Amino acid sequence: MKILRHCSFFALLFLLVSCVADEEIDKEIEDNPQIASSVTGVWSGEGIMYIQCKYLRADRTMIDGLIDKAIFDLYSGFCSSWKIDEKALYSWSEEAKSHVWTADYTNGAFIGLNIGPNSMINLSYSRIYNPATGKATTKLPNMVGEEFKGSCHEGSFSLSFKEKRVVRTVINAKTGNVTEKEYLWKIENNVIRFSDDEGTTWPDDIFGVRIYVSPHNWKYIFVDLGDIYTFLSNK
Repeated sequence: MKILRHCSFFALLFLLVSCVADEEIDKEIEDNPQIASSVTGVWSGEGIMYIQCKYLRADRTMIDGLIDKAIFDLYSGFCSSWKIDEKALYSWSEEAKSHVWTADYTNGAFIGLNIGPNSMINLSYSRIYNPATGKATTKLPNMVGEEFKGSCHEGSFSLSFKEKRVVRTVINAKTGNVTEKEYLWKIENNVIRFSDDEGTTWPDDIFGVRIYVSPHNWKYIFVDLGDIYTFLSNK
């Protein structure tokens, strides 16, 4: 499994498949807060070669995920910010030093590009988790005994699920220091809910959802624990 902690891979892809990577684009984007509030959540689209995922947070930060269907490697990269208008979704590109086109926006959904054999095809995204309803569309597998691994801004990150409890482990890439934290967990409406105060509260903005990949058995999830949010795999 390969995990990229920065969005250079995705930014480069956007630059290659779109002709709008212009530093002047920010001047042309009339960011629409009303639309932004209506599209937050986790989105997924399945193409010929890749499954592409996006998590749009209310604070305008964004995570991209990419699952290679040939080798089932998971790539994820942090994008610092996102904007949206009546036509498209834009994410920040360090290469372009501006917000660049990420996907078309129409009829309340996104249509992006997926690289196929010798071609580029339109890819329709569907929202698999909506924070407004607190519901997810993808059913979760049995989580007990599973360990999911990925990366975060500090370094490597894992969640080890046990009966009623899950252990979070972060290994700092610079110092090698290991920190652990334990949560209670439960599943409601196909969403993993976490509690760090022994079940007194179950915050709506701390959650996990499944990224469905068929027909293979590899399991992929997305989690937002507040200070850390990323895609994880049990591969």
